[in-house]
Amino acid sequence: MAASWVMERMLAATGKIQEVPTVFGHHDSVEYAGIVLALPALISQGLLKAREVYQSLAKGYYSLEHIVLLLAYMALLRIRNPEQLKTCKPGELGKVMGLDRVPEVKCLREKLSQIVSQYKAEEFERHLSKQWIEQQACLYFYIDGHVRIYYGQQANLQKKYVSRQKLCLAGTTEYWVNDQQGNPFMFFIGDLSERLKDAIEQYIVPALIEDTKNIAPQDDSTQPRFTIVFDREGYEPAFFARLWNQNRIAVITYRKHVKEMWNMEDFKSVETQVNDTKVTIPHCS
Repeated sequence: MAASWVMERMLAATGKIQEVPTVFGHHDSVEYAGIVLALPALISQGLLKAREVYQSLAKGYYSLEHIVLLLAYMALLRIRNPEQLKTCKPGELGKVMGLDRVPEVKCLREKLSQIVSQYKAEEFERHLSKQWIEQQACLYFYIDGHVRIYYGQQANLQKKYVSRQKLCLAGTTEYWVNDQQGNPFMFFIGDLSERLKDAIEQYIVPALIEDTKNIAPQDDSTQPRFTIVFDREGYEPAFFARLWNQNRIAVITYRKHVKEMWNMEDFKSVETQVNDTKVTIPHCS
């Protein structure tokens, strides 16, 4: 019997408790038990800090942390929507969450409605990205655009070139901000005809300035606040000058099919520290 916490359910039904506590018991041969190995990683990434952004849910059996953790488990188990929970054993999945069972579909949807009605998804994302950046003391950010193909019929979107399919298809562009190892910090959905330079100036730079204010050098005018790296789509010297003069942001990019070659005698090799690695780069004197 999955619903074995009779007393707690009675108290929750009568409004005597705000939420049921999480208690991991001793069990044998539990299905999905291996997913508990991911729990420390999820907690270290700030998954359960949702309470710092969202308000508590209405009195009931399941808390905000229970729902957020269940959504993370569903993603790891490839459960794509609440209806697919019907195919899982609720008691088995509940045990790996520290409960007697997971909520039914109707209950889960009610809890999700209480969460999404607060409209704090973007604030939660900003809260987590700031934590990740400060934990890694990251000052190098890699920015790239990815086309999300639109398969519907309701909107008439501008066609964009999709390199992986070598076709021009209708869709929007998502701009991802990662660290040097490819770990994501944040992403923004661009407007229909937005360019990479516009997305960097309007969305990405203000967000990174806020997230790095506790770790970026503030007093040294010769050192960049942070460095952004992107491909040739954002190449424009006037754009680079604005980033440095207004916000002291350095840029690493490249230009394709360069015709005006610089004199190689004007360069010399310089050893510098990039995060935890010493690298040798050419420097123009």
